[in-house]
Amino acid sequence: MREALAICRNMLGSENLLVSVYLAVLGQTLVERGNLDEAEALYREGLGIRTEWLGPVEPSVLSSRANLAGLLWLTGRYEEAESEYRQVLSLEEMILGDQHTEVAQRRNNLGVVLRDRGKYDEAEQLLRRALATYRQRPHRDQVNATCPLINLAWVVFRRGDCIVAEEMFSEALKLRRESRDAADHTVAEPLIGLGLVLLERGEPERALPLLTEALDIRQSRLPRDHWRVGEVLTALGGCRLALGQYEAAEPLVFEGYTTIKKRRTMRSRATVDALHRVIEYCDARGRREEAEAYRGLLSELGNAARPLGCTCGQDSP
Repeated sequence: MREALAICRNMLGSENLLVSVYLAVLGQTLVERGNLDEAEALYREGLGIRTEWLGPVEPSVLSSRANLAGLLWLTGRYEEAESEYRQVLSLEEMILGDQHTEVAQRRNNLGVVLRDRGKYDEAEQLLRRALATYRQRPHRDQVNATCPLINLAWVVFRRGDCIVAEEMFSEALKLRRESRDAADHTVAEPLIGLGLVLLERGEPERALPLLTEALDIRQSRLPRDHWRVGEVLTALGGCRLALGQYEAAEPLVFEGYTTIKKRRTMRSRATVDALHRVIEYCDARGRREEAEAYRGLLSELGNAARPLGCTCGQDSP
């Protein structure tokens, strides 16, 4: 793709609209690989070209802005991501109408960001509206409905309702197993959510096979150092820790934290949650000085208190 982009630039010039297409595709590839800084530069360049050619409210321009907002979310710049998503959603509602699936997707996107900012009431409202849009479509668009369903389950989980969260994650898992390849990486997301709900309820024995399956799926489809693999390592490490399997837990917890921090930066909620797992492990092993050093890092970040639940495995905006 890099070679194709270079050829396109040489033949058509760097400001040609077709260049923006190659920039977007390469940017998405880099996001999937976890190379977020380079991806952001490509997204911004492509967005500038597309806006210049098509204007600020053309649908593909709005989609490009949404992609950029999603990357801002990944890197923990939640205020910027929220602002960008709100602007895009407002324009898409006017242009496409209230019940369009693109509008539903954008409500899902914004709901995820608001959830990670602790704005649970508005997040829940947006996610429920997105879910309703998909389910009101002909033949009930159940596959796409699993995205807001899973993200809504995380909101419910963080509010402490494990029973309802378990029901939602279980429904999403059933739908994804029925509609996709059993080893599809998206099947891992509800597996992780369900596993963490069971872990929160004090049932690590039931959580273990779910989280193990999720790790197998992601490791078979993604690079070892991908942040989504790191999320499952963190979750599985917490499960092993709850079972008292300290030797098995240690590499999972520390590798998960290191991977997520490298790929999603210290600002992201996923990194903070992974750091909490590291502290839990150090406390359990009596490594007080190490635990206090990590707590100091949390304090510097302004994230000393751990919320109920975890962002591990959440569906992306």
